Amino acid sequence: MMSEPVALQRCAGYDPDTLEPALDALLDSLGGLESFVEEGHSVLLKPNLIAAHAPERGATTHPAVLASLARRCLALGARPFIGDAPAWGSPVAVARNTGVSAVCEALGIAFVNFDRRGWLPSLRPAIAAGFHVDPRALGADVIINCGKFKAHQQLGFTACVKNLYGVMPGREKAWHHLAQSRTDLVFARYVATLAYSLPVALHVTDAIVAMERSGPRFGVPRPLGVLAASRGAAEVDAVLAEITGAPPGHRMMLDAIAELELGETDARRLEILGSRLDDLRVDDFQWPELIGVFFSPARLLRGWLRQRRMMARQEG
Repeated sequence: MMSEPVALQRCAGYDPDTLEPALDALLDSLGGLESFVEEGHSVLLKPNLIAAHAPERGATTHPAVLASLARRCLALGARPFIGDAPAWGSPVAVARNTGVSAVCEALGIAFVNFDRRGWLPSLRPAIAAGFHVDPRALGADVIINCGKFKAHQQLGFTACVKNLYGVMPGREKAWHHLAQSRTDLVFARYVATLAYSLPVALHVTDAIVAMERSGPRFGVPRPLGVLAASRGAAEVDAVLAEITGAPPGHRMMLDAIAELELGETDARRLEILGSRLDDLRVDDFQWPELIGVFFSPARLLRGWLRQRRMMARQEG
């Protein structure tokens, strides 16, 4: 199993004078965005848009990062679009409140709500035969995974790998959360297999302001000042877990990836480009008490009904 180098860049905030040179340095460490994107390419920027939260809450990929990546794609003659299937709230409200609508309007690009079903064969058929994935995600020439680093009460943390669960349409994510939640590791294997079955070219993770404690929605914003990128999802997750000192019990996604031999999960074995990992470490990141991944059928039904009511109010 080959490992991928991870680029790290210190970045203190989202203002253009700070973000733009940091993102340039990050991408240059990996050969520049032109190593991944060519003229005429359709490029999916897949953020974490979990709910209709303002960017300052730290729950979603910051729109400044998406805008910077989209502008660079446009400069290369590519056709970027932003796509996700928000877990909570109507897509219209989520795009508006997270700042994505403003980015799309300013740059003349589309926001796509993933609500259609296509078929993605599985890289590990023993885990799943395949996955229902929105065909507009599968139709992109290039997928750039734009995750957000957050504590996660069910899986420990989310960054690159878990973020790709959002290519599943609508409430199907909740259904598979129920069906695959016999144990936490069973669900982690399922999510990891989906992530690695997708042809993702590049992972860029926003950890400038992360989320600690009760993530992935209601935690506390935590400035980390880090941008991370790699061709490998597990490698980015492993490095961010190392930076924040993730406890063994909070590394479920990494445990699943190691078991399935999908990527390198030991940060000590990885080549680090750009900023030094040791210079970015924090020793007081606040981790949540884990509650397990199990979704009961009643919880699934309540969630579906609540989602329908919320969408009716927000779009009415």
